[in-house]
Amino acid sequence: MVALLFRTLDAWRIFDNPFIMTAGANGTETLSILAYRQNVTLVNLGAGSAISVLLFFSVALIALVFVKGFKTDLSQVRGD
Repeated sequence: MVALLFRTLDAWRIFDNPFIMTAGANGTETLSILAYRQNVTLVNLGAGSAISVLLFFSVALIALVFVKGFKTDLSQVRGD
């Protein structure tokens, strides 16, 4: 479950591959690239911060759905 969760979150927050290959051209801009472009390149800190917060909440929501969906009870797991 943890590996699947991490892979999903990495796919959702992907930044490096599209940025290095196309720099967001030709419609390959991801949410992370959009936040980067708003904050760093355009210095539009309000919109960039809002996008970053939305990205954070979407990651938290995905993690919550995975934990509740797999019904993982970590209180029963012991390292004996």
